[in-house]
Amino acid sequence: FVAAVASVATLPLPAGAQSEGKMRIVGRAVVEVAPNFVVVRVGVSTKAPTPTAALDQNSAVARKIIDFSKTFGVEERDIQTDAVVLTPATKQVREPNGGFRQEPDGYSAGNTVQVRLSDLSRLGLFMRQVVDQGATNINGVQFVANDEWAIVSPAMAAVSNGVHDDAA
Repeated sequence: FVAAVASVATLPLPAGAQSEGKMRIVGRAVVEVAPNFVVVRVGVSTKAPTPTAALDQNSAVARKIIDFSKTFGVEERDIQTDAVVLTPATKQVREPNGGFRQEPDGYSAGNTVQVRLSDLSRLGLFMRQVVDQGATNINGVQFVANDEWAIVSPAMAAVSNGVHDDAA
């Protein structure tokens, strides 16, 4: 479920400034709704001796994830690259005196593809099958409601009604 919480509070009056006829109002409401879709951030991490090789290997797996998402029934507009990262990799090497030092060890590449699924019942299947395509990370799952204001608005109205009822 996606929950929206709304609250209303008046600012406290400074000490000594409170006088008869003034009041403090606090309200709270919670509205829960079922999400309309889910956004999954699927990641790929690869390591290779050169930057070009790391990016090429990474891009090939990211392409498989994108192609798989389309065959899974996801519209192209609901698939996008979210992040691409390339960094030098290092390894820890023990020195003869017992100390350690870092040595270059190729390059690490990362790519995150964001996929929006409208059929929430297929989320688990998607995540299992996308790993079979070479995904190495699930970087996040976010459940979302189409019109968030439509959720917050009733919560604000409930807070407002509660405040008026309490004041009466």
